[in-house]
Amino acid sequence: MWTYAEYVFVTDHEGEYEAEFIFAPSFPATDENLQFFAYSLNENKPVRINTMLEPSKPMFSSMQWRMDNRRNAKVISCSRNLKKGINSVRYRQLSPNLILDKIVLWDKNEKRRESYLGPESGYRF
Repeated sequence: MWTYAEYVFVTDHEGEYEAEFIFAPSFPATDENLQFFAYSLNENKPVRINTMLEPSKPMFSSMQWRMDNRRNAKVISCSRNLKKGINSVRYRQLSPNLILDKIVLWDKNEKRRESYLGPESGYRF
């Protein structure tokens, strides 16, 4: 069993959704170019993700470092299928020095409105 933060949300229809995990810009707390978190959707098995997109390159010479500093955030994206109705995402931080700011989900078939670091927080009953 693992400790996690769980977020429950509602979708209007079943389909493929894009998930963006938006973190404060950061670099690994160790000499290794690794920084992990895990997430799961709707009771599925957790997926472990390294937020360092170029682990073989030194951090300060990577393209990711330049992009993260320019936008003042580290953004990790993935696609998943969600069911209609109530869904949940569970987040677990596995590495130190990784600060989750927000999770943004949207339907891949709908046009996403342009915004800096995603939309405002929202909910619907």
